[in-house]
Amino acid sequence: MPSLVDFNVLDRKCWHPYFRRGGGFDQEQFYPCQDSSILYKEPDDALGAELEVEILDSLKTSIRTWRRVPSSFNNEISNRLSAILIDLEERKMNGLKVLPTAEYYKGIEGLCRGKRIFGHSLHFAFSTVDEIVQAIESTSIHQNKHPGVEFSVSVKVIAYASNLFSTWVFVTFQIPEC
Repeated sequence: MPSLVDFNVLDRKCWHPYFRRGGGFDQEQFYPCQDSSILYKEPDDALGAELEVEILDSLKTSIRTWRRVPSSFNNEISNRLSAILIDLEERKMNGLKVLPTAEYYKGIEGLCRGKRIFGHSLHFAFSTVDEIVQAIESTSIHQNKHPGVEFSVSVKVIAYASNLFSTWVFVTFQIPEC
């Protein structure tokens, strides 16, 4: 925290000069505690795949529990949503604009004949499965009471170096058009 730093640059116990008196840069004095190389752990794709399955199972179980009535899931739509999540990650990583959710629905309209689809994607830096489940619960998407409601859930976990995981969840519900 900046409030704990002693900004008295004349105190040689706290600060080292950047240049030597005769000129030149003293790298060893300036970086005495820093390693010359930083080691990163390779991305763990297998763990990412395990997390995907665990998060997906937890979300489906949680939606059923929160609703307290039989709940059905459309796996065909869930599979299509997975491709959308991959696109979202690529857009995010390449600094491209993320499209509005309605744009992504155009690619799955054929699967939703006679139904209206509602939902959204969420992005997380993975920490725990419970945190993701709580975030989905807070959207209240499970509270739809329509007797013909059908849910779709897709999860994509992308592994990065040093056990960092970019986690995308897309949750929708479909109801018959009136």
